Amino acid sequence: MNQALPSRARLSELLDALSSVRVAVVGDFAVDAYWYADMKQSELSRETALPTRPVARECYTPGGAANVAWNLVDLGVKSVYAVTVVGQDWRWEIMHSLLTDIGVNVEHVLSSADWATTMFAKPMLTAYGIQREDARLDFLSGHPLAHDLEEAFLAEVGRVLPEVDVVTVTDQVAPGVFTDRGVAALARLAETHPEVTFVADSRYRISAFHHMVTKPNNIEAAQALFPQEIPGQITQNELADAAPRLHDVTRRPVYVTLGKQGVLICNGGDVRHAPGVPLSPPIDVVGAGDTFLATLAASLAAGTDCWEAGALANLAAAVVCKKLNQTGTAPPDEIRALYDALPH
Repeated sequence: MNQALPSRARLSELLDALSSVRVAVVGDFAVDAYWYADMKQSELSRETALPTRPVARECYTPGGAANVAWNLVDLGVKSVYAVTVVGQDWRWEIMHSLLTDIGVNVEHVLSSADWATTMFAKPMLTAYGIQREDARLDFLSGHPLAHDLEEAFLAEVGRVLPEVDVVTVTDQVAPGVFTDRGVAALARLAETHPEVTFVADSRYRISAFHHMVTKPNNIEAAQALFPQEIPGQITQNELADAAPRLHDVTRRPVYVTLGKQGVLICNGGDVRHAPGVPLSPPIDVVGAGDTFLATLAASLAAGTDCWEAGALANLAAAVVCKKLNQTGTAPPDEIRALYDALPH
């Protein structure tokens, strides 16, 4: 069964309802850095005989869970709390500025000299109107959280729960702020606090997030549901047939995003398909998953049913796909504008 988009009037109702929602964003926060090198100014290094990368412009935007927080702010929710662990480094200074500038509460962020603030730095080589992305530079901790730091982090998650309606979980980096033990502890919090909706996005272990709404993409879902198969060869129909097995584990709705093909929405044995929003090229899918997660979580917390919430999140993600070379957001006015531009 296909899940249709809501009417224009219903869309406005759903978007307006988001203004009352309070959200905790938990997980792997990152900075996305774009370093633009003007290769017309490049010269061969005397030390290495390699061309230099003369950075003429820098741009920093929220990435990972920080991008989820940014999307929530631009959706117009009432409040957003960041809950994570960062380093005591220059990258945290950048992230702190990015988050506080957009109004994210950072009182539940822990900083430690034994941890590194994650950054994904993308050198962009430019010359004569041509732009090419060079190999990415990743700043990572490279080791799991120490036990005492993990305990403090989980305590902050528990401390923020009375202040929020929904928790988004971003498990993106390995190793990141979540160990297997931490995921199990988070699942217990979700089980013992049914008044708060938990919505999880995990790159490596989506089936471990019990008692939470889950949002794997097709590859992540295939890895969880067909561990002996090649993920990219699992069809949409196979995923639709198997999605109830993931629901049986998590006991919450499952959303399998399919890129340009849309999203599979599973609640119990009922599986529906929200088709992809038709977009003309060029498109850039970077950040679309974060937008989907933010919109889905806020919609569910506002009381939207699981089917309409998935259709709305699918529409919001399409807005971001038209924003090139950036991790963008989907404010309500842009969601409405895309809706109005679609054939009805």
